Amino acid sequence: MTNPAVTHPFVSAKADSADATLASANEWNAAHSFLVDHDTLVGRTTAGRGAAEVVPVKAPLTIAADGLGLGAGIAPVALTYSSGGTTAWGTAAAQNATLACAGGNTTMGAPSNVVVGAYYALRIVQDTTPRGIAWNAAYHWAGGASGVPTISPGSGAVDIFVFRGAASNVLEDAGYRQDVK
Repeated sequence: MTNPAVTHPFVSAKADSADATLASANEWNAAHSFLVDHDTLVGRTTAGRGAAEVVPVKAPLTIAADGLGLGAGIAPVALTYSSGGTTAWGTAAAQNATLACAGGNTTMGAPSNVVVGAYYALRIVQDTTPRGIAWNAAYHWAGGASGVPTISPGSGAVDIFVFRGAASNVLEDAGYRQDVK
């Protein structure tokens, strides 16, 4: 891979000047360095044609010598189970989350940092004693209130939920599978 360079479309045929305060033909015709900070791309985030802009690279994307990659943000992130309380789901840090039930029932709290149109996954693993999960009103289910699922009660049962982000930190039911073996 070569580093980007900026050159002028016009090539000067004039000889170099002895005046050091003037750009010489060799300097004008040479490829110029194009410098950017680490973990940035150059492109445009503003609509339409215009000057190049620095585009920061954010997790889960990473930049390495061999190109762009997906970082650890795609790997499941364990949520902290709140027995008898509210379990928080910060979706910016845990787009793909897992929750191990332990010690009592919980309520899935309203998610935070939801991106409209993004998809989120939640894998719930049941305790040896069946636990219940209530869902905050920010989780919207197919069929409305009558469509709210009850998690599988079996010891070690696994339920997987997929949501689509909507406005106002809402997660819409995009499908779920229960008692996955």
